[in-house]
Amino acid sequence: MSASDIDVDSELYNRLHELQLLVGHTDIVRVLVKVDERRLASASDDKTIIIWDTLRGKPLHVLRGHTQTVTCLLLVPLPASAGGPVLVSGSADKTIRVQNTAPICVLISVD
Repeated sequence: MSASDIDVDSELYNRLHELQLLVGHTDIVRVLVKVDERRLASASDDKTIIIWDTLRGKPLHVLRGHTQTVTCLLLVPLPASAGGPVLVSGSADKTIRVQNTAPICVLISVD
């Protein structure tokens, strides 16, 4: 059997190879960032950032605010005493947003 003979859509293939499928974005996912041992952040052309619970495979938060494609995402580690890590996102809308990861809130929006 060659690689071209494998039906990647088959349930058997997915059970053996796919660990998790995270569904929530409605357009191309551009960037993935590990927030911590339990969370992942994804940025998409659908103008959103989703914070995922990687243990359950479910979205925890959908961050909205950008009006165009989210093109970059950076996790800036900060100590818990400073509020924990922040996500910095850039967009084709020419804005940069700085958002706390716990609790989720917008700290700064730069136009």
